[in-house]
Parts: sequence; structure tokens; C-alpha cells
Amino acid sequence: VMQQDTVAIVMLSTAASDSVKYWPDSGSERYGSITVSSQSEVVHPGFLVRYLVVSTESTSREVMHFQYLNWPDEHSGCVLRAKSCSVHLPVL
Repeated sequence: VMQQDTVAIVMLSTAASDSVKYWPDSGSERYGSITVSSQSEVVHPGFLVRYLVVSTESTSREVMHFQYLNWPDEHSGCVLRAKSCSVHLPVL
């Protein structure tokens, strides 16, 4: 996030149990030398947006975290091809 000047993260998994959860539900959590603070969460049809602040000792950055809730998992039999798959992010 800091090294690449990231402002948005897109999570294509429907559940945090499929991967390592790297954000707090509320408040702040420390992950090594990085602190992640949850500012708010907005639910939209099919996805949600979390507003986070990621901080180190020397800097902090606001990050939007998009989680798509209806994305097919690897066991659904759905095959996505890069050429035919498009996701339109809303203007927030």
C-alpha cells in the first residue's frame, strides 16, 4: 500500500475466511509495523466499500477497500476470461 501509493484494494473473494483478513471490523489493529484503522463501511448491492487508514510510524494513507460479495468462487464451475470480464466501479 505505502510502497505503491495504493488508494484502492479490490477483493474478489466473498469471505475473509478464504484468505487472511487484513482489516479490523472496527477500530484499529496492528499488523507488524503497520496499523490499519477502520473508518466506515458502506454496503451496496453486490459489494461493499470499507474506508480504511493504513499507517506506519512515518506516514498514513486513506485506502478504499472494495469487497465483491457475488464473485463466483473457484468451485462454482464459472470460468472467467480476462478479455470478456469487466467490472465497473461506481463513482463514489
